[in-house]
Amino acid sequence: MRLRLFLLAISLISLIGFVVVQRNAKAQTMLETSFQAPVINCFANIEPMADDQTSSEVTDSGCEIIPAVDAISGEKQAIGHCVINIEPIDPSKAGQSSKVTGAMCFATFQTAIEHATDGLVKLSADSAPELLDQAMLESATTAKTTIIGIQWANPRYSIAEGGLSQIWTTSQTAGCDGYSYGFATVEYGWNKQISSAKAFANCRDFEHYEHANWTGLRIDCTQACPGMGAMNDQTASWRLDNVLP
Repeated sequence: MRLRLFLLAISLISLIGFVVVQRNAKAQTMLETSFQAPVINCFANIEPMADDQTSSEVTDSGCEIIPAVDAISGEKQAIGHCVINIEPIDPSKAGQSSKVTGAMCFATFQTAIEHATDGLVKLSADSAPELLDQAMLESATTAKTTIIGIQWANPRYSIAEGGLSQIWTTSQTAGCDGYSYGFATVEYGWNKQISSAKAFANCRDFEHYEHANWTGLRIDCTQACPGMGAMNDQTASWRLDNVLP
């Protein structure tokens, strides 16, 4: 009798353990599948190589980041931070945009800044993006590129909330000192998405326009726009320099 009770107890314990393991496995599977990775769609327009070139010239590029979605709540998980290297607008070619010479996207703002500064600027994981200032970038003066501006797309219209970002860099170490940058048409995936902006490296005039070709309503962020007011999510073209109108 005792042996039967003992065997019955062992069987019950085994059954309970199996159920617990199965439930934990199911919960883990739900957790892993409830968050989907963001989708990053990128394009690049290139020109044919000349005889003396070793690679094609990139004349335009951009990335559309489709945020990850929590399958349970349906909420967007806005992650995606792109470092885009551009050259000044050629003053002899009126109406043209800056040329894009490289672009790379990262999962966190901190990682993107580290890449943009050749690892010379390291932000802590809890660093608020809006706290980045010119003084923090001074240690990156020997980097191959210079950060000249950052734009954020955020559903709460605030730099402090994080969100998607475009970090603009250039090979011109003087930044906006004698140079202008911008796009007559906002990059692919960012039309009517910009909600805040900040300028660096001698850039004191960060203009955002309602329509393409720098027309329509305009907001001049000078060196920072924590919010865009009536121009929130309305930018279709922008320009960055240090010549205040």
